Amino acid sequence: ASLASAQQVTHMIAPPADAFALTIAALQCMNLLAFANEKKSPTPYSKFAHDDAKAKIPSRWGMLLIYGPAFAAALYCAATAPQLNGRELLVASLLALHFGK
Repeated sequence: ASLASAQQVTHMIAPPADAFALTIAALQCMNLLAFANEKKSPTPYSKFAHDDAKAKIPSRWGMLLIYGPAFAAALYCAATAPQLNGRELLVASLLALHFGK
């Protein structure tokens, strides 16, 4: 009985984090700070930008600049997805569809 409970406890404890995982977590936290900056001064391409913005970029070009790299990365992942169980191709395809719309 004690062996089973010991195995259950080890499944509840998170594995130790390596440097890569901590770096990703730090980048995600920095992304949350970007939201605060966006609230303070909206990006000039946005339809919510102030009228006196210095760089006037049309919304379509701004969205292309923002979503273009993510769309290209999703297409690359869809083209090179391993044929394991189909989830990889499905997720990459849906991301490409989302960023390409």
